[in-house]
Amino acid sequence: MRQKYLEILISFCLGVSWALSFGLAAYLFSHGLQAGFFTAFVLALVGLAFGFLFVAFFEGLSMLQDILLEKKEQTRLLREMLSKLKKPSDEKISDH
Repeated sequence: MRQKYLEILISFCLGVSWALSFGLAAYLFSHGLQAGFFTAFVLALVGLAFGFLFVAFFEGLSMLQDILLEKKEQTRLLREMLSKLKKPSDEKISDH
């Protein structure tokens, strides 16, 4: 259940990061128009880049969480296979 809450939190933060990215770009563009279109465009790109840093961070966290879940599943399967290999066999191997 803890994993589910963490997944929800990461998804929420990822959505907030996208909103921050576009909101900051729009804000900087609108305030940069007083200095000229080129300046406003550059400021908007800076705002997008800053927001994308957060997007990349939370995407990375999401991928790490997926990798962790996959490794846990693989470990479970390997342990199950090992326990089946360690069980004494019911069949006796006879020399013919």
